[in-house]
Amino acid sequence: MSPPRVSLDLDRGVFVILDEHGRVAYEPDLARFDRCSEILDWFAQVAGKAWVDDETLGQFVRLVCDRLAVQSTLCSWGRDAGRIDPGAVARRTATQ
Repeated sequence: MSPPRVSLDLDRGVFVILDEHGRVAYEPDLARFDRCSEILDWFAQVAGKAWVDDETLGQFVRLVCDRLAVQSTLCSWGRDAGRIDPGAVARRTATQ
């Protein structure tokens, strides 16, 4: 397994996605991850990048789901729970 190419920079409020050479290639703004439809759109956006391999996409999906507690904060039981403050949720999950 290769080193992680996806991280969350809470100080800057961005997800950081590196390309295959370890350079920053994409920095989605954390504030935009405030509802289910936005998160799904970001998954599709990242998946559509030619330089994103399956492992990097998987790392991104897992990080977003873990740090934003997607099932418990946004779409539990298949129901959209409305908007969240993604920065606040990410800070809270960082301490758990």
